[in-house]
Amino acid sequence: YVYATPVASTDAYAAELYAGDETTLSLTSSGGKEGAWSYAWDNNSGNAASCTFKAEKAGEYEVKVLVKNTLGNSNTSYDYSDTLVYTIKVWDECTVSENAYPKALYVDDEITLSFTHAGGKDNAWSYVWENNGGSATSYTFKPTAAGDYQIKVLVKNTLGNTDASYDYSE
Repeated sequence: YVYATPVASTDAYAAELYAGDETTLSLTSSGGKEGAWSYAWDNNSGNAASCTFKAEKAGEYEVKVLVKNTLGNSNTSYDYSDTLVYTIKVWDECTVSENAYPKALYVDDEITLSFTHAGGKDNAWSYVWENNGGSATSYTFKPTAAGDYQIKVLVKNTLGNTDASYDYSE
């Protein structure tokens, strides 16, 4: 019996993650002898067409899987074999904290609100201040009337994955 040429390829996956996150790595195999596919992941995930990768700490990781389609002949030179490689960049977990500022002031006084962030992908931070504060890393607030005010900022670190979205926002 002549089988269609076997082919294996990686499915879309998150190429960048934050420490502590996980992603599913999977592949598609077609052709070859039905029921004769085997998978050997280098992270000991067993004989399956997918595995879960958990990013424990920042760094660059490679996860490999040996994919085979075995015909069962005594001459194994006709068997299909390929190693697929998943490369994953892991960034430190994101943290954001507000910088000290006066909690009370008078009408027409000015204060500058700011924050400190750490971790995440370099140069991937964005900021959106409520009340037309723009997208700078700080916001100057000048109340024109007495009262309670709440100023919010959305701080986001975007990894830019095209196949999966891993964004941090607070």
